[in-house]
Amino acid sequence: MCGWIRRRCAVRDASAVLTLLVLCAVLTPLTGWAAPAAAAQPHDAQARYFAEQLRRSPVHISDQVPRTVPRSARPAFAAQAERTGVPTYVLVLPFSVAIDGKDLLSAVHDRLGRKGLYVLLEADGGGGWGDIEVMTYAVRVPADRAAGTAKDWLPDDATALDLFTRFVDGLRNGGDASGGGWKPGSLYTSPGAREVQSAVTGALTVVIPFLVLLLGVRSCPRHRGSRGWLWLPLLAAAALALIVPLGARAVFGDTRSTGDPAPTARDMRLRIERVATGLRESPVYVDAESVPALSPAQRRSLAERLHALDVPVRVVVLPLHYGDESYGRAEAFAERLHETLGQDGVYVVAHLGTFDRITVRLANHGAKLADTELHDLDAWVRFGPEAPDEGPALHRRLMALADHIADTPQGPPGRPDAARGLPDPVADDTVPPLLSGPFRSVVRAGAAGAGALCAAWGAVLGVRRARRGGRARAHARADAPTAPHTAWLRRTARRELALLHEDFVRLGGTGGDRVHGHVWDCLDAATLLLDQRGDQRVDADARDCDLATALVLIRAGQAVVRSAEQPRVLQRTARVCTLNPLHGPAGESRRLTPSAGARDRRQPVCTACAAALPGRAPDGRRDTEREVRLRLPGPDGTVAYTELPGPLGTAGSAGEIVVRDLIRDVKEQLGVHG
Repeated sequence: MCGWIRRRCAVRDASAVLTLLVLCAVLTPLTGWAAPAAAAQPHDAQARYFAEQLRRSPVHISDQVPRTVPRSARPAFAAQAERTGVPTYVLVLPFSVAIDGKDLLSAVHDRLGRKGLYVLLEADGGGGWGDIEVMTYAVRVPADRAAGTAKDWLPDDATALDLFTRFVDGLRNGGDASGGGWKPGSLYTSPGAREVQSAVTGALTVVIPFLVLLLGVRSCPRHRGSRGWLWLPLLAAAALALIVPLGARAVFGDTRSTGDPAPTARDMRLRIERVATGLRESPVYVDAESVPALSPAQRRSLAERLHALDVPVRVVVLPLHYGDESYGRAEAFAERLHETLGQDGVYVVAHLGTFDRITVRLANHGAKLADTELHDLDAWVRFGPEAPDEGPALHRRLMALADHIADTPQGPPGRPDAARGLPDPVADDTVPPLLSGPFRSVVRAGAAGAGALCAAWGAVLGVRRARRGGRARAHARADAPTAPHTAWLRRTARRELALLHEDFVRLGGTGGDRVHGHVWDCLDAATLLLDQRGDQRVDADARDCDLATALVLIRAGQAVVRSAEQPRVLQRTARVCTLNPLHGPAGESRRLTPSAGARDRRQPVCTACAAALPGRAPDGRRDTEREVRLRLPGPDGTVAYTELPGPLGTAGSAGEIVVRDLIRDVKEQLGVHG
């Protein structure tokens, strides 16, 4: 330029030369000031800040993501960085700060001036990890391949620490971070997965014990002598009802839905304290980790304008997202900032969003301004220009906001509503216990369903028994107990006496007077034995032998009711089984070991006992092992019924129990004639 001036001076007069010299003197400082500014990189301020942090520690975790990657997790990242084998510098930043990762890493390296591996991990504000960027300077490691395979292998719920750990594993494995296995669907238990686990555990807790109990109960009647073992399936079902949920709780023992450590109270205060420290020096604070939205000159002019206002105003420019301490809510951030500073005033939060969008929010904490007029902001001030090519124009918007505050009339001190609904950072990542919620609901529903199924099953079995033999519950059964206890005798006699009375009333005149008379004789004799007081109840002091005798008469009457259409069976001289009179009518006879005083001859037995009795042994002697007689409670324990006093024992010891004679003997014993 100086040569050009000399040539021009040769052809122009002195006044023209003087004019050009003045212009050069004016333009040279301007061009010298503008050139460095134009050449400045957009990441210079960030790079200086992060380079200073990495000089203090090779791992820097932003204080803006405490919910997803708290700074207290730095030792875990540092331990992984040492495994790389080369100098490693790690930045863990929110997505809004690290949009241009490669450029930022390059700028940080230029400022730090150290060789090594530079890693940028983007902590997703919604949880987990966002991305990884790597650059190497004067070191040879397969960083790019390890980063790519780590991202491809990890599922969506992996954390930033999981991504960095897998990346380091890839570096040590020639760049392959997949580990040679299949990509997992998830690494941690989400709240939705825990609900499924709880529901399945509840279903198994009901179904497995119920099936064991059902199979056990069903198998007992099919095997002779197995009813005494009915407690086994009951015990097994009860044990399984405890083992299944406790075993499932041991298998599904996850308590958190993420692998990052839970943030501490200190983690949740770090950014608030950093901003509060900056506001004590100036009413305008711009986030040091983000690309500066205001130049130093703009900050100074804005601070001067705020100092001129009648009320204290503080402006904070920084990003907000779900991973920070305020859960992305500007009002909550302003409330916490006011609590930390302890100073009333208007707090303005300019939220740095993606794509250069900046939203302005304000909260009045104690300033004497009219609330309605204060919050009546122009849309341009609140949300910025609509056209993206106009730029954020944040300085002009904030200056306009200052003018708006200056024009706002006075009012009562502002008291904004307390921020509510902020999720607890620890509870938000804690999955509910396995044995709660859906587990309890399914168990209750399953228990009710099992009860309904049992009731339906019992109803079906009752219908089937009714179809087979009418009133089957009143019939004498061949499997009547051989040694019944007193409670069984009393309970069965009371129930079957009521049923026989219903049959007697139902018969009326049907079946002929002979049938009706037979049933009445049995019912009358049994009632005389059981209800000697006449109060329509079984006497509490009824003897066991009397209870058994009455039950034999009741079942003899039931046999008459069932055989009403077979006159040949309706003989008053019908006999009952000598081995166990509770079995009812005797349809066959067998030669048995005689009781004391009885003759050695064939004795009447029921069909079931006849089938169970063996034949003669090869030596011609009778096998008496199966000749088990009814045993009743006696003075010295249970004894054969034939050894007890009374009509039933006397007839049994004689070798034949005739119903007609038994009725007569009962009435004679009780002094009833006719």
